[in-house]
Amino acid sequence: MKRLLSLFILLTVYSLVYTSSVFAMNHPIQLRDVYMAETATITRFSGFPNEPHGSCTAVLFKDSMQVAVGGDSYPYLCNEYQLFPNYLLRSGVYSVIMTDGWGDTFTTDAYIYPPLTPTVQPTSVPIATPTLIPTNIPTSTPISTPTLLPTMTPSIVPTQVEKKITSLSPLKIWLSLQDPVDLLVKFDIRAEVYKGSALISSGQKDSIPAPLSLVGAHGAKLIAIPFASFSPITDVDGSVLQLKTFVRNACKKSLRNSGSAKMWFNDKEENSQFGVVINKKKSDYFLRDNFILSQTQGSSLKTITVSTADKCGVFKPFGTWRVRL
Repeated sequence: MKRLLSLFILLTVYSLVYTSSVFAMNHPIQLRDVYMAETATITRFSGFPNEPHGSCTAVLFKDSMQVAVGGDSYPYLCNEYQLFPNYLLRSGVYSVIMTDGWGDTFTTDAYIYPPLTPTVQPTSVPIATPTLIPTNIPTSTPISTPTLLPTMTPSIVPTQVEKKITSLSPLKIWLSLQDPVDLLVKFDIRAEVYKGSALISSGQKDSIPAPLSLVGAHGAKLIAIPFASFSPITDVDGSVLQLKTFVRNACKKSLRNSGSAKMWFNDKEENSQFGVVINKKKSDYFLRDNFILSQTQGSSLKTITVSTADKCGVFKPFGTWRVRL
């Protein structure tokens, strides 16, 4: 009896290890089918250094569509992430974008395996076969049928059009002050767009006065930041598009040596966004929670507040938003 119990425990541990999921650079993630009520776990290899807790996120994509998001499940380390799927995740190839506490991005493919469940074979029910009674039918004279020769039809292979980014629409973000004492402060706002780690274009607007918003986002100001023109960007299919936004105490017209700017997003009203033109088709990408770019608007208002230092100091980031094209 003890031997059977030990064997059962070993088989249970083996099953749990087999179905666990592991994350590392250039290593696939292996998961079973994951349902909406379940949580998929991604664990980094122990060889990676511990990272600070704060903005550690993981996003799962299927065919450029976000299907699950998650974050760090420990209070101080970015070693284990809990993914919450939007719907039933079936077996197949996915991709994962993970951001550690320093803002660095790690991308890898994920393969979700089907669950290890036995296949139930249906029980066949015998069906009575009726007895056929032959009928006397007169024999007909055979008629010779001409042989038809098949006509060769050429196959039409569709031409695949390469995706190219040709232009960017201005970044529109909602801005306000954090405190009434900052009314004399003006800000320089900067935005940068990347394909992977390569800069596509940037834009900057200087000496912007921000209003004070005392009740929710009421009073926040919409700022439009145009991007510089650039040569068409090729090989964008499957790449990661990144938007980085920054703020600093303005170099000109600012009358205080410090101040805090607040950015509003993830809402149908305060829907901070920018546009990307790919093959002459424009798509709007909204800044969403968990630092995700999405073509659908959010419904829960979010803010990020950044404190600036001396006038004309270094730019400080609001954050980096990403999407796989």
